[in-house]
Amino acid sequence: MLKKYELKGVMNILNKKLCNNKSRNDIIQAYTYIQKRFNNGSINKEFEMKKQVEQINKVNGEVVKRKKKFSIFRYNPTNKKRPQMETFEVDIDNCGPMVLDVLIKIKDEIDSTLSFRRSCREDRKKLDGLYECIMCASCSTSCPSYWWNPEYYLGPATLMQAYRWIVDSRDEYTKERLMEVNDTMKLYRCHGIMNCTMCCPKGLDPAKAIKDMKNLVQENFSEDTIKEHSQYIKSKMEKTK
Repeated sequence: MLKKYELKGVMNILNKKLCNNKSRNDIIQAYTYIQKRFNNGSINKEFEMKKQVEQINKVNGEVVKRKKKFSIFRYNPTNKKRPQMETFEVDIDNCGPMVLDVLIKIKDEIDSTLSFRRSCREDRKKLDGLYECIMCASCSTSCPSYWWNPEYYLGPATLMQAYRWIVDSRDEYTKERLMEVNDTMKLYRCHGIMNCTMCCPKGLDPAKAIKDMKNLVQENFSEDTIKEHSQYIKSKMEKTK
């Protein structure tokens, strides 16, 4: 169904068209029609909105397309030319709302040689609940393990930020990050009492992020590797005393 902010977009189009006196009555009728359909909940987003916008944008019997220019920094490794900007004009009425949608449309309909990573949308879902952290440290100050071992235990806030990078497929240091947190003090001082999750003002779940990170460590490293690395960390800590 059409959302309120989507209805507002349609209304803005109508209001702009009101400056044309010749079509004033038609626009007012369309405005009233859309408002009525929205109020009784019968507007279908995929069909009704597109149909109404096309009718509103008709000028001299032709549909006016809303086009926008997008500049892309491109590089061709097969030649010695320097990277340069290339501009594409895209019909935004027939394109999704995300930049990734624009790139896909350009590749499918304009220039098939365009190459880009397609992991953006998938990564965003993985990062939901992680990147929103405001680093207030409420979770760390509520954690008993952090109270007693602040010099060695990283704490919920730091571990959740580490996990945010570990699960991002665009990052190229996943294994190194896992190895860095993989020891009895930095990561395994967390005993899952959930204080961090219960006190987070943003409603995030650091305890789950830490649990998932422990699972990733177990999946990527054998027990011998974990013990070896833990011993290395302990010896390093003893030298600093």
